[in-house]
Amino acid sequence: RYVGIDCSEERIAYARQLNPDVQFEVADACKALPEHIPKPQHAFCHGVLHHLSDEDSMALLTGVSRIIQPNARFVAIEVSRPQIPWKHPLSYLGCVLDDGRHIRTLPAWRRLLGPYILEEDKIDLSPRWPVDIIAFHLNLGALSKIT
Repeated sequence: RYVGIDCSEERIAYARQLNPDVQFEVADACKALPEHIPKPQHAFCHGVLHHLSDEDSMALLTGVSRIIQPNARFVAIEVSRPQIPWKHPLSYLGCVLDDGRHIRTLPAWRRLLGPYILEEDKIDLSPRWPVDIIAFHLNLGALSKIT
């Protein structure tokens, strides 16, 4: 069973239109997630954290950790900014053109998510998309115990 969450009523309305048999909820996951959602075994976010500060990213992960089952896997798919822009100019340009204000380098992602990373996978979309995309598989169980 899939439950989609977004803070935008317009995006949720569009998602409901495209997928009428799927449950969608309007919620700001950085503040509070709906209590009535059954505890999922897995959770997933795509292209969200690079729009959030470190503090808001941790608030989102904390919120998710409260509603997922113990030892559930959380997958975050994010863009990674190149550490040396002139070596990867198309990747750097893609990050500049993205409206996310918190696109991090891979070392910065590892500093932020490090204690919770189980695995990380680079998703190769080249040559069509010249930006590094990383899938972080996280265990938020430890986070839910400290919050």
